[in-house]
Amino acid sequence: MASHPPSRAFAAFCSLLSRLAVFTASIAIFSAFFVGSLFAFEHLYAKRVNINPDYDLRERHVVLRERKPGFFQRVGVEYADGRQGMTDFSVDEDGFVRPSRVHGKPDLSLVFIGGSTTETMFVAEDKRFPFLVGRKLEQATGLKINSYNGGVAGNHSMNSNVAVMAKAIPLRPRFLIYMDAVNDLTALTNAGSYWATGYSRSLVAAEDRVALLEYLARWTRNEALPYTIAIANWAWHNRIRPILGERSRPVDEFANVRGTQFFEPERFLSEFGHSLDTLIAITRAWDIEPILMTQFNQIHPDKPYNEFTAHQEIEWVNPMGNAA
Repeated sequence: MASHPPSRAFAAFCSLLSRLAVFTASIAIFSAFFVGSLFAFEHLYAKRVNINPDYDLRERHVVLRERKPGFFQRVGVEYADGRQGMTDFSVDEDGFVRPSRVHGKPDLSLVFIGGSTTETMFVAEDKRFPFLVGRKLEQATGLKINSYNGGVAGNHSMNSNVAVMAKAIPLRPRFLIYMDAVNDLTALTNAGSYWATGYSRSLVAAEDRVALLEYLARWTRNEALPYTIAIANWAWHNRIRPILGERSRPVDEFANVRGTQFFEPERFLSEFGHSLDTLIAITRAWDIEPILMTQFNQIHPDKPYNEFTAHQEIEWVNPMGNAA
């Protein structure tokens, strides 16, 4: 039985594939040669002018620790009467928790700064206290008041000082209310200093040089598909892993600095005091009146803390230390 010669179309297709393969190989060889030549030239030139070719190319920058502008999430809420529900948590274009800019031309503006107890993510949107303070004052004074919530979970006072300079001062508020302390204690006991590096609350970040694939992965996660990645991550930890019988491991933000527990009360109090002095100086330099708000708690000053954690013998106390 005679074999049929390949059709012209098939022969043309094979020819195209071979040419494409040659072209691709040529591009790869040329690229490798070009990059290798540049690499060799850079190092030879650097040696000639006595420059270290292994100098640190990392970019260092001060960190504005905030929720990304435009951030949105539906979160669970548990009310005082035991009811459970959902509420919106969203961030405006300036990095403040909504509702924020209630009035286009307010008579008075307030800015609240602090950690998670100021941010109050898991509180109904219209019940978060920075928002309520603005509404209560508005009712009492008849003025149009904007109250901005600049709280961010985990922020210590030096993180807040950066936020004040970066985004609170441009609003020209009349008052700035700061409430926090626990995050300072957490940061100082785990990292030892406000200036420790390598963890999520560091004041200065250094961007390491990364490989191309890692850069593309970061770009996909942070810029191209942030919501899709977030949904997939949530589904993996909350739906898929439980089915597989795996428990989610909590993220340890102090993993890079953990190992040594610092406890130097006198130094901590001194550094915290200096940080508050910085906050006061910054705000008053810009004609903003600072208000330091004592963080409310349920711990009675006359009982050891472990009694409360073990037996839940908790009483409300006011900022003056007297049981309510």
